[in-house]
Amino acid sequence: MKDIITDVVVIGSGGLAREFSTYFASSCNVLGYSTTTPEDIEKFQLKGVLFPSNISIESLPTKNLVLAIGSPKVKRKLYEKLSSEGFSFPSIIHETAIVSESASLSDGVIVSPMVIVGPNTKIGKLVYCNYQVGIGHDSVIGDFTQINPGAQIGGEVFVSPDCLIGSNSTILQKAKLNTSITIGSGSVILGTKNKPGTLVPHYSKYLPF
Repeated sequence: MKDIITDVVVIGSGGLAREFSTYFASSCNVLGYSTTTPEDIEKFQLKGVLFPSNISIESLPTKNLVLAIGSPKVKRKLYEKLSSEGFSFPSIIHETAIVSESASLSDGVIVSPMVIVGPNTKIGKLVYCNYQVGIGHDSVIGDFTQINPGAQIGGEVFVSPDCLIGSNSTILQKAKLNTSITIGSGSVILGTKNKPGTLVPHYSKYLPF
């Protein structure tokens, strides 16, 4: 049986939007892009129609949108506006991803190539899992969270909505992010974090020899 191809319009035209269009070319029919930087369409030779940034149900050939926006706060605002206008946000899982049958995915979740989602996990709406992300068993990922490439999340982890988890970072088992936090690339996180802000590792520096 042939897989169903989903028609979508991508909101955004930056790196995340272009990655999505590349990775999901076989499972999504990208009809075009709605962007505030229309020059990207020609610059990156993006296929499809350039739609206005102030879209409406009547102006698009489909109700299905992909919010390819890296900022959780911007993504939340767009979702609240566009969902109230009747747009839909399909969850899309790449064919190379492994998602446990007991995992729960809300609307608009993007699961990119080579992602693994463990059993009994709960992933909130509009969470974007970029490539080679791992999410351990019984973890909860809050709405609108952005998980960048290579991040590894242990079992029984709690991540509040609107977090940004940087590339190749590690959140150890049973850690709790109880507020909106940005995790810098390469960070290792353990324990409970209650204060909003940005957590970063010790970055590389030259040795004195």
